[in-house]
Amino acid sequence: MANKLPLKQQLAQFKKERTAWAGGIGLIAKKQFTDNFNKGGFDGKRWQPRKPTKNQRDVGRAVLVKSGVLKRSITSRVNSWDKITIGSYTPYSRVHNEGSKKMPQRKFIGDSKILDKKVLDFITKKMNSIFKK
Repeated sequence: MANKLPLKQQLAQFKKERTAWAGGIGLIAKKQFTDNFNKGGFDGKRWQPRKPTKNQRDVGRAVLVKSGVLKRSITSRVNSWDKITIGSYTPYSRVHNEGSKKMPQRKFIGDSKILDKKVLDFITKKMNSIFKK
């Protein structure tokens, strides 16, 4: 079914709504990256398990989850309609995400094929709501 609005009005509607879409994309990304803590991995690849410890409180605890601060630290910020920043404010997030000589990489945030598909689906749905009414 074709949209009954003239193209000029459709484009005006797109320009009006795109910043709100950026906020939606930011929330999708934040959810994707925080869900990695529940899944214990990134983009379908499991994190390396922790080394065994004598502390009985750590038995059965999820990898990268002790207090939950790292998971809760993930934020999204819309800089403009075409730039969204997703990040973590903890001082130790980089070493966990990238690894080091003493710590294996346990990536929880970054380029993601799964996220790319979710964002593409979101944008396609929004574009269709304007241009294919």
